[in-house]
Amino acid sequence: MRASTILMVYRSRLSDITKFEKNNNNVSINVYGLDKKFQVPRKYPTYEVYPLRVVDEEKKEHFDLLLVTDGDNSHYVYISNFSRLIRAQKTIHNGSVIFCKRCFTSFDNQNFKFKLSGQEALDQHKLICGAHKPILPEMPKEGDCVEFRAWKKTVRYPFVIYADFESLLVKTEEKRGDSTTIIQRHEAMSYGFLVKASDDVPAELLAEYEIPAGPVIYRDSEDRTDVANILWRR
Repeated sequence: MRASTILMVYRSRLSDITKFEKNNNNVSINVYGLDKKFQVPRKYPTYEVYPLRVVDEEKKEHFDLLLVTDGDNSHYVYISNFSRLIRAQKTIHNGSVIFCKRCFTSFDNQNFKFKLSGQEALDQHKLICGAHKPILPEMPKEGDCVEFRAWKKTVRYPFVIYADFESLLVKTEEKRGDSTTIIQRHEAMSYGFLVKASDDVPAELLAEYEIPAGPVIYRDSEDRTDVANILWRR
């Protein structure tokens, strides 16, 4: 079934794949493109895979195809291992990695205490990413500047809080797992915050809720070392 299905897809244009899926209810197909890039001072081009069409749900007979184009000629290549194809362009991690096929976010199998990993993390990620169109995030080129210009999309708030912690790096030899040793631990020693109110906020309101008008600085002592909890209780 898989060999015959691939053969029929190879004969289809990109625009016809949706029709092909409708006529074969148990088949789903993702298609990816290949972009050639020249980067100085490299002598040879680099190639970057990007999504062209990604299905919302992978069926029992699912295929990932790479559309290779050279001028007026193009053909499909079957992707037998998706993660192996794109890992070089997304991560230098040496272990096993799986990717979201819509946005190419990577997930490894490291064990985290407060964070999901591997297939479980990918399944959770799909709940959010699956609602959006497939994309390939691009970072700015070296030397470029990123500037925010969409001021009309911003929303003015009556209050803004600026806060910061200062901490000490305390040496430790805490073991975490079989191959990890924590050698330093951050311990909060002080904090500072400033509540900036809009000009149209009444002074009576600030006084009623005891909102400070100037910066607040707190440093711990031998008797009170729970700096984070003290800030939270404020």
